[in-house]
Amino acid sequence: GRLIVRTGYCFSTFMKKIKKPLKYVEARFIEKIAYSSADIAVVTSERDKQYVMRKYKPKRIEILRNYVDTDFFKPLKTKKINKEICFVGRLSRLKNLFMLITALKDTDITLNLIGGGEDKQKVIEFAKQNSVKIKLHGIVPHNKLPQLLNRFEIFVLPSHFEGNPKALLEAMACGLCCIGTNVEGIQEVIKNGENGILCDNTA
Repeated sequence: GRLIVRTGYCFSTFMKKIKKPLKYVEARFIEKIAYSSADIAVVTSERDKQYVMRKYKPKRIEILRNYVDTDFFKPLKTKKINKEICFVGRLSRLKNLFMLITALKDTDITLNLIGGGEDKQKVIEFAKQNSVKIKLHGIVPHNKLPQLLNRFEIFVLPSHFEGNPKALLEAMACGLCCIGTNVEGIQEVIKNGENGILCDNTA
């Protein structure tokens, strides 16, 4: 048989970014074994391809980006909500929601958060401190997501870094104006001024 190793993102780079050196060493060890044994490596981004080639020199490597079912995620004839924007993803520090909330301070824009995560309570408290209105939708079933996304005109992904973000691809497929931070992963999807807007990773 043939061994295919597919990753959504490189775990070692993730551990390095969140400053977990022991986990980084462990991830590098596992990746080395996996890629040296693989007949083909499959990654989701050009950045990961270059990283894997440089670090592990697999026999063969290909990019297979995340896909979206565009028969399902598509623009719908839904009335848009004024002065509201949305985010879909994990409510965690990596998604940089505190920066987004700071950017919304002194505006009358409501932030809709779709998803759950360990920083939920901190996000709620930070929004209150900054007088930013938020609506929490929790984890929404995948089959209900297109209808919910279509209620908004703007989707924001303020992450510190991404792999090949499916939430962004789904929002784009629904015809939303998408704003993302100019970071790894997002900048491979959004071409500034062409299919969305890239912004600085600061408020």
